[in-house]
Amino acid sequence: MNPDPFRLALAQEVFAADCCRIFGIDPSIRDPQRQALISTAIYCRALGLDHTHPEAQQHVISAMICKALGLSFDPAAPEMPWDYMTTLAVGVDPTASDVRSQTVEALQRLKLFDSIIPGAPRAVEQGRRIVRLKSFGIDPGDPDANKKFSVKVEALAFGIDPDDPDAERQTHLRIACQAFDILPGGPETWKLIVCKASKLAQMD
Repeated sequence: MNPDPFRLALAQEVFAADCCRIFGIDPSIRDPQRQALISTAIYCRALGLDHTHPEAQQHVISAMICKALGLSFDPAAPEMPWDYMTTLAVGVDPTASDVRSQTVEALQRLKLFDSIIPGAPRAVEQGRRIVRLKSFGIDPGDPDANKKFSVKVEALAFGIDPDDPDAERQTHLRIACQAFDILPGGPETWKLIVCKASKLAQMD
């Protein structure tokens, strides 16, 4: 598979400098931190989020999960999708009238968190990892589980078939197109995105 143009674009100094100017990012920040800030800002712009928010990166993740699940994201309640995902992780219908009791019973029956040591430094993080992976049908024991989760959630959030072998590249193209208001399609799309970023930077 060809290298992902999204990552290649972020690695180009001119494009990165334009994005720094557009999003108000200090250009003196070194990579990979600068690339991470630019990437988060692009995702925020595509999702209609505030990239200057202290929790912008977490908002991006929660917003994409919500979109992938057909939910509305509220920046004031970024934890909202977790209860919903927990029900999916244990096979309970989130719309059931007794969803809470069913979820508690299923958690006890399936022993979903038995591998986690209570009170351990990363116990909550480990629990959340299991929930988010299981809710999207991914085996937590798969060595590529985190990568598969990222690709699947991003693809679903932006209307791309996650089972397409080219899903990751298509998703990044769709994200960049939405961020810079470009219609996707055609081999010159990335050039149009880079040119649009340059024009926006000059107008700033």
